[in-house]
Amino acid sequence: MTRTLLQRGVVRTLVDLDAQSGYEELQPQYATLTINKATPARPLAPVVTGVTDSSITIEVVDGMAYSIDGGVTWQTTDTFTGLNRDTTYEIKVKAVETACYKELEGPSTMQATEKTVVTFERFADQTVEYTGHAQTYTLPKSNPGIASMTITGYDGIATPPVTVGDYVVNIDFVAAEGYKLPEILPAPVLHITRVSGEAGTVRPVLKDETVTYTGDPQRYHGADGIEGISSVALTYTGADGVESTTAPTNAGVYHVTAIFSPDGNHTLAPGNYSATVEKLILTAIREVSAYVREDEKEFIRIVRDAASAGQEQTAREKKKRLRQVEKRIGELDELIRKLYEGNATGKIPDKHFNRLLVEYDTEQSALEQEAAELKEGITAQAEDGMRAQRFVSLVRRYTSFSKYLGISEERIEGIAQGNLDCLPREFGLQGFFIMICVAIYAVLIGQITSGTNLHIAIWQCAGYTVLLCFSLFKTGSVSRSIFNAH
Repeated sequence: MTRTLLQRGVVRTLVDLDAQSGYEELQPQYATLTINKATPARPLAPVVTGVTDSSITIEVVDGMAYSIDGGVTWQTTDTFTGLNRDTTYEIKVKAVETACYKELEGPSTMQATEKTVVTFERFADQTVEYTGHAQTYTLPKSNPGIASMTITGYDGIATPPVTVGDYVVNIDFVAAEGYKLPEILPAPVLHITRVSGEAGTVRPVLKDETVTYTGDPQRYHGADGIEGISSVALTYTGADGVESTTAPTNAGVYHVTAIFSPDGNHTLAPGNYSATVEKLILTAIREVSAYVREDEKEFIRIVRDAASAGQEQTAREKKKRLRQVEKRIGELDELIRKLYEGNATGKIPDKHFNRLLVEYDTEQSALEQEAAELKEGITAQAEDGMRAQRFVSLVRRYTSFSKYLGISEERIEGIAQGNLDCLPREFGLQGFFIMICVAIYAVLIGQITSGTNLHIAIWQCAGYTVLLCFSLFKTGSVSRSIFNAH
């Protein structure tokens, strides 16, 4: 048998036959044997191992070829490059034809490239000076991969800032098609600084004030509403040289010193900031005395009505509170006694003993002071009903000494003002002493203020009046003892 290869997979075979004895010899016979290529096993779908915004990497298998352009081109390497971002591709696979096996395509795999991560390079911090108006951060005109960007706030507050400070700018970014935002977004800072130079310096100017006495504390208002000042502390110094942070009530001239605290947007120029506030002399006590002389009964009725308004309710509340305070003081006495016993027997350690003793002692001291104040208030309310009558009596005495001396009240008022013509000539040296006493009395009365407690002012007036009466009664004996005068 002889074989001749005609083409790949096709073989021509020559068959020689030997005849047996008795048979005629046959001519050679030819035949063709065709061997078809086998179908290989079906390839598996491509397995993706890596994706970027411009490439896809797969796992390759020997004997296989891969295509990402619909079968136009095939490759046996693992990475497809030069792809478009955010685009879906069909990855095909086929078994490569060999001498014994046919070409066979397998199932494809769909895979999209990733979106490109946006890169921010133009969002730097910005610094501006304080202007007193809202300040805004200036966004760049554009950024690759960003479709739009909007400022939504500053440190979480929607409105732009005005005052000096550092503010993180909150920006809402919208990525363009094919792009995605990074995990960390830009957070630039807007720095608002104080105005440099004289423009950022506050120099308050305080002016003197004159107000009229009202009986209530009256503060100085010349330091209010100064731009660039966040707070001011005022100190008042009266004629006695005593300083106080409480607004004065009494009439007089007060030196006001202001300590300014600038806001965060300004600086304060160095300097001494002061002014004066003057209150007009009180005439209320004198007017009250005149009213008493005109209608004693009506004055007594008004004072008693005013004193009794709400007095009963207040008295009940004070008495109730006094009982509670006294009860608690007794309880604290018992607790302190037991505390000492517990410490002495070792049941209470020294550490706890000292702490509890201080707490109990502090509470008890405060309660004892409160009890004393309550008792004083209750006593004062009980005496209110008698004060009006006492004041009337003092006013009568003031009137009587003018009659006793034979000097009209008009002359006494003139003497108080330093008018010597009002002094009767027949009084001589005694008249000189009378003038001194009345002048001193006028000064003392002029310094009296009722403040928030009319009772105190009334008793001050009464005290000075008693002193004047005593002094006037003594002027005669003193003048006689010196020169044996009238």
